[in-house]
Amino acid sequence: MIVTTSEFMALEGFITSGYDGIMVCAANMQSGLNLIVASSDPYVEADMLDPWYQNMSDTERSTTDLLLRSTQSLLTHVGTRGGLQINDYLLVNNLKVSREFSSVCEVLGQPIIESNIQP
Repeated sequence: MIVTTSEFMALEGFITSGYDGIMVCAANMQSGLNLIVASSDPYVEADMLDPWYQNMSDTERSTTDLLLRSTQSLLTHVGTRGGLQINDYLLVNNLKVSREFSSVCEVLGQPIIESNIQP
């Protein structure tokens, strides 16, 4: 048995939301870092610059890493249970995925063709 198209799109949506959330987190860390750098108090920068910078860097690096296992499991499920590569599955079912989901698939070595990505 394979996930239904509505289940597939719900799972794709969760991955996309996770991706968006990570990007918001990275932006928030950058904003905090900017505030620290702009502070006129040398203790603010001395106490917090490095941890905030490291946190921001870790968040930016992990954008797709945090989503690889769940995305790979979905791609593997479609391939194993449906006998289709992801692009064929999307074409057969007339589905389009988000650019964020496509970005994670790209990291996994399974790029989504442009016609299968939402405009």
